[in-house]
Amino acid sequence: MRPAFRYSCPVCQTESRRYATEVGARGHGDGHRDDFHGGEHPFGEAVVPVAGTRLERSDLRVIAIVALLLAAGLISKLL
Repeated sequence: MRPAFRYSCPVCQTESRRYATEVGARGHGDGHRDDFHGGEHPFGEAVVPVAGTRLERSDLRVIAIVALLLAAGLISKLL
């Protein structure tokens, strides 16, 4: 199982939510820097892998929506 990723800002002492990809966490970091640090890179900021396989609630919503859309598409093909 691939790890999830978080953006971490030691200046603000905050961490982002989990992202399934490193690119997602880096995107969060870009927004954070723009919003809180004038686009500058805080010393010590990082994108870090997160151990564990627990899914966030937002991930579960996306999975549920995709499953419902697939089921609806299959049902429409059968009718």
